[in-house]
Amino acid sequence: MRALFEEDSYQLVLTPRRAMPYAVAATAWNIDPDAGCPAWSANAVDALRAFRDEHRGNGPEQVA
Repeated sequence: MRALFEEDSYQLVLTPRRAMPYAVAATAWNIDPDAGCPAWSANAVDALRAFRDEHRGNGPEQVA
Protein backbone atom coordinates (compact mmCIF):
# COMPACT_ATOMS: atom_id res chain seq x y z
CA MET A 1 0.00 0.00 0.00
CA ARG A 2 2.79 2.41 0.82
CA ALA A 3 4.38 1.95 -2.62
CA LEU A 4 1.07 2.78 -4.30
CA PHE A 5 0.81 5.98 -2.25
CA GLU A 6 4.43 6.93 -2.86
CA GLU A 7 4.13 6.45 -6.63
CA ASP A 8 1.42 9.16 -6.79
CA SER A 9 0.07 10.71 -3.60
CA TYR A 10 -1.65 13.75 -5.17
CA GLN A 11 -5.21 13.99 -3.79
CA LEU A 12 -4.94 10.50 -2.32
CA VAL A 13 -5.63 9.43 1.25
CA LEU A 14 -5.07 5.90 2.47
CA THR A 15 -6.49 4.81 5.80
CA PRO A 16 -7.29 1.54 7.52
CA ARG A 17 -10.90 0.77 8.33
CA ARG A 18 -11.30 -2.05 10.83
CA ALA A 19 -14.99 -2.75 10.26
CA MET A 20 -14.68 -3.00 6.48
CA PRO A 21 -15.51 -6.48 5.12
CA TYR A 22 -12.73 -6.30 2.48
CA ALA A 23 -8.96 -6.39 2.70
CA VAL A 24 -8.78 -3.77 -0.07
CA ALA A 25 -11.42 -1.28 -1.23
CA ALA A 26 -11.65 2.19 -2.70
CA THR A 27 -14.19 4.89 -2.16
CA ALA A 28 -14.64 8.54 -3.01
CA TRP A 29 -16.46 11.41 -1.31
CA ASN A 30 -17.69 9.62 1.84
CA ILE A 31 -19.45 6.77 0.02
CA ASP A 32 -19.11 3.35 1.63
CA PRO A 33 -17.47 0.85 -0.70
CA ASP A 34 -19.89 -1.67 -2.18
CA ALA A 35 -17.16 -3.80 -3.71
CA GLY A 36 -13.68 -4.75 -2.72
CA CYS A 37 -10.97 -7.36 -2.91
CA PRO A 38 -10.59 -10.11 -0.32
CA ALA A 39 -6.77 -9.86 -0.35
CA TRP A 40 -3.86 -7.81 -1.66
CA SER A 41 -2.75 -8.89 -5.11
CA ALA A 42 -1.39 -7.39 -8.32
CA ASN A 43 -4.98 -7.22 -9.59
CA ALA A 44 -6.08 -5.29 -6.48
CA VAL A 45 -3.27 -2.75 -6.99
CA ASP A 46 -4.20 -2.34 -10.66
CA ALA A 47 -7.84 -1.82 -9.68
CA LEU A 48 -6.83 0.86 -7.14
CA ARG A 49 -4.77 2.65 -9.78
CA ALA A 50 -7.68 2.57 -12.23
CA PHE A 51 -10.07 3.87 -9.55
CA ARG A 52 -7.67 6.68 -8.65
CA ASP A 53 -7.24 7.71 -12.26
CA GLU A 54 -10.97 7.59 -13.01
CA HIS A 55 -12.11 9.56 -9.96
CA ARG A 56 -9.32 12.05 -9.36
CA GLY A 57 -10.50 15.62 -9.83
CA ASN A 58 -14.16 14.61 -10.27
CA GLY A 59 -15.39 15.44 -6.77
CA PRO A 60 -17.89 18.11 -5.89
CA GLU A 61 -15.25 20.36 -4.30
CA GLN A 62 -13.03 22.83 -6.13
CA VAL A 63 -9.48 21.53 -6.45
CA ALA A 64 -6.64 23.87 -7.30
